[in-house]
Amino acid sequence: FFIFAVTFASFDWVMSLDAEWFSTIFGLIFLMNWVLTAFSFTIFLMAMLSTRKPMSDVVAPAHFHDLGKLLLAFVMLWAYFSFSQYLII
Repeated sequence: FFIFAVTFASFDWVMSLDAEWFSTIFGLIFLMNWVLTAFSFTIFLMAMLSTRKPMSDVVAPAHFHDLGKLLLAFVMLWAYFSFSQYLII
């Protein structure tokens, strides 16, 4: 439900600013921007909290390596969507 809500909200809010411009993949690009922002903020908070005692016992460097690989996958998906927007037009 969240994916559809963000996609259609971005169509209404952002694409309505310019009536002559349209893009069918813009909603997914907007969604990926939100996902990347939330995920990178989560990694940042996890890095800051991992120096304190309760989290330092739980979080290992392998966790950050796995999160970095997942973040790279999200960035590559965002780049693919952005390239697809200009490729079709």
